[in-house]
Amino acid sequence: MSTFLIALAVLVAVPVLGYFGLAVAVGRDAVWETLLGPVGHPPVDFSDPPEVVTPNSHLVCPDGWCDGRQDAESPVFPVSMDELRAAWRAAMADLPHVTPLPALSDGDTQWAYEARTPLLRFPDTLTVRFIALDPADGQPRSTLAVLSRSHYGHGDVGANRARVERLFAAVAARLAAYPSASSSVP
Repeated sequence: MSTFLIALAVLVAVPVLGYFGLAVAVGRDAVWETLLGPVGHPPVDFSDPPEVVTPNSHLVCPDGWCDGRQDAESPVFPVSMDELRAAWRAAMADLPHVTPLPALSDGDTQWAYEARTPLLRFPDTLTVRFIALDPADGQPRSTLAVLSRSHYGHGDVGANRARVERLFAAVAARLAAYPSASSSVP
């Protein structure tokens, strides 16, 4: 075996063995916090969301929210805020490696979840704010603001955007089955 291949094998083996050794010592979900510091889950002020320094987040807000910093605009759902919240929670429960965090607001309108990547268990935080809208033609309406963000690294290879889009699709599918939802759920 050439010296180059031996060096390459050592270069790959040392961090892999280090990761698995630390995972055994502190647990898989605590590896990155041990190496890089703890992750906080503060509430998000969607009227003035945090400045994003790295491209490892995805922000979706209704028109007029998020100080125009959103990556996409939230759809409006033809259901009450309670129905939207129930559909969201059910969709979140279907995601693997997701843990709900304590409620972030007194009115049960803002929640956060910790999502872990499957292999290396990097922690991401997903914060959602449920928003009741004025009824249209007597029908209830609601929407939500969502911030999905990775805590470590510079980029997320589109993981946060994909997660939010999957959740919106799952919520829309669940709401389509509700008697009060119209067939125009986005």
